[in-house]
Amino acid sequence: ELVAAGELPSTVLSEVLRLGVTDSTELVTLFWGQHVAEQEAIELCDALADGFDGVEFELVNGGQPYYHYLVSIE
Repeated sequence: ELVAAGELPSTVLSEVLRLGVTDSTELVTLFWGQHVAEQEAIELCDALADGFDGVEFELVNGGQPYYHYLVSIE
């Protein structure tokens, strides 16, 4: 089910997390793809983490060829 769309990955991720993170969420893992620079991924992850108190964020080089980011919400 499509829950968000947009021109910028940061905007889409923010919307997905706004919809997907609940009070019981403990961990968000962002997997960045091969077309995203590591520093860009770090900055985005840090910015997103600032908006979710009590949720741990981790960043993993997923290397996926077609998607800027994949996200796991646990």
